[in-house]
Amino acid sequence: MKEVDRRSEDVATRRLLTRGQVAEVGGSDNQIRARINSGRWKSAQAGVYSIGPLSGDWSDLVTAAVLAAGNGSAASHRTALKLWELEVIRRAPVEVTVPITHGPVPYGVVVHRTRRPIPTEVISGTIATSVERTLLDAASFLPRLMVEKAMEAAIRKQLTSEDKVASFLSLQGGRGVRGTKALRGILSSRLSGPAAGSGGEVEFGILIRKARLPAPQRQWRVTGASGAIYTVDYGWPNLGRKGAELDGLDAHSSATALDSDLWRQNDLLAAGVDLRRYTLRAVRQRPDEVAADLRRFLRG
Repeated sequence: MKEVDRRSEDVATRRLLTRGQVAEVGGSDNQIRARINSGRWKSAQAGVYSIGPLSGDWSDLVTAAVLAAGNGSAASHRTALKLWELEVIRRAPVEVTVPITHGPVPYGVVVHRTRRPIPTEVISGTIATSVERTLLDAASFLPRLMVEKAMEAAIRKQLTSEDKVASFLSLQGGRGVRGTKALRGILSSRLSGPAAGSGGEVEFGILIRKARLPAPQRQWRVTGASGAIYTVDYGWPNLGRKGAELDGLDAHSSATALDSDLWRQNDLLAAGVDLRRYTLRAVRQRPDEVAADLRRFLRG
């Protein structure tokens, strides 16, 4: 193997490298053309080459786009939400944010230009906007519910915290910065404490908030009669040790799950914990009825 090939593989990201990186390891444009003509390398983007066949993997397309966009660029918006696995985006176009002065426009990519700093982190070799910047960008164009779910997922996965998001907004948010007002509104109305355990729990929490019910303790940890410790989605320990739980669409998907769930509920009831349980379907389709039932339950 020629020295330029060995060095190229050393500096490549996901077997992708730029013309500038090839030059840094002693390669020339003529050597690049020779490798492309022979089929050993493939053109992934303008000025970006794949060592070997193009994989077609979405993550590789993202990496190639970021490399083609140049230094200071980062995967962003829906792409960053998916890279961070924040659970609200299953399929995303390739989006990158670049400094306003950048000229390259990667092929087939949504490009956002900005005059503001672009805080970044590396995810599996790909440069992406930080979690906090990703949430701010999301708040500028996605529905509030999706952003709220994304933020709770980020906090639950310990990628950020409420304080970190607030601090980021104080530094990079402000007048004229899209998404600032929306993200601040989500922060100000957020229930304090641990993150919601799922996107469905976020929807349940919004129902509780909109119904103006007493603020619950989220992810309430309580001891059953057997001594086992359980986590209840929402609890009101000061209102007679009452709790409310959300059953997902796949609840009781097996006999084992049903047996375990009933044992848990009986153990909590024996410890004096009064529970109400609702399905995600009910929360979405009959929110007023769920709210009224919860209100009676808490008053009783």
